[in-house]
Amino acid sequence: MKKKNYQEAVEIILNDRKFKKNSSPDLTSKEKYFLKIRTLISYNQHHAAINKLNSLKEDNDYFLAQKFYLLSECYFSINEYEKSLCSNLEALHYFEKLNDSTYIFKTLYNISVDYNRLNLNCLSLMYIQKAQKQTASEQDQIMILRALACHYSKMENYQLATDQIKMCLKQLANMNRYDQKNTLLAASDIYFRSGKPQIASETLAQCVHLFDGADQARFVFESKLLKHFSTDSPLPACPESIASFKEFKLKWSLIQFLESGQTDLSHKTWNELKSLFPEIFGEFLNCIDQSEEKSLFFSYIKKTCKKPNSIKADVALSGKVKELFVILNSSKAPIRKEELIEKIWKVSYDPIFDQRLYKLIERLKKNYSIIQTNRAYILTK
Repeated sequence: MKKKNYQEAVEIILNDRKFKKNSSPDLTSKEKYFLKIRTLISYNQHHAAINKLNSLKEDNDYFLAQKFYLLSECYFSINEYEKSLCSNLEALHYFEKLNDSTYIFKTLYNISVDYNRLNLNCLSLMYIQKAQKQTASEQDQIMILRALACHYSKMENYQLATDQIKMCLKQLANMNRYDQKNTLLAASDIYFRSGKPQIASETLAQCVHLFDGADQARFVFESKLLKHFSTDSPLPACPESIASFKEFKLKWSLIQFLESGQTDLSHKTWNELKSLFPEIFGEFLNCIDQSEEKSLFFSYIKKTCKKPNSIKADVALSGKVKELFVILNSSKAPIRKEELIEKIWKVSYDPIFDQRLYKLIERLKKNYSIIQTNRAYILTK
């Protein structure tokens, strides 16, 4: 087995995916099989890759290490961070047996990222420091800078995070395609969290050529949200390029339902996201991952909604004006006029009530600020 030839083929896949399984006669059939799995991963076919990896009956330490290393990458990509961590720890065991310094570094780095996603920040930093002791190249040092940037961002020290990621960006041309993508995504996220959405958008635009499949869907989703974040205009129809990807389709739909005051559909969509990401989505509109609260998606949710009972009734209200105030003030999201009419007049919606509602709204506006979006209304301070 000539590991050098295998690793050269791995780098080809990471850079441009043009490796063909018969292009090198110096590779064994097992190495070609693993490269085929890596190609599946590069095209975001993670479940197919997991199935192939789990079906492997392997007793060779080198390929066991590769198996668990690739499993960790797959699990991480589908947000299964605990499984990713377990796979990385298994991979590290075999790489240490093999004294493979290159993969020891990469696996220590990956473990630090797993702990970061699991909000175990002290353990994350500990493994960054362990990986730092194993750096053997400029590329390794760049990865450490990126890991530190993400760590500091998680700790909300955005100045240090920005300093680290800027140093990474200076080395962008020296990275493979995979690292370029991850560095630009991390930089965009850090700039957004530090209150610089325009720079975040410009940074994200640099990596448009690096995406396809689910990655392309994520790029389109985040770039569109960034574009609309600083405006009061509602999101347009869901782009076709993300409509077939459940996570992004649901997130896009949730924002649209919230903007248009479609309460039942908002709750339904939130619950679907909660079933997909129980470690992030709690009760309706509550994010249970503290670091995710400052992400672009949840910041957009906050922009659209507000916390209930945040406004005190500082003037005397009565009758249906008071009912309107109570309904709007107890809602976390905009409410459609149809729902307001049904709640206030206790009838099924009928356009005949529209003018009555508008008069109530105008009366309430004399003392409170009401924002209208897509025929839905929300009370603001």
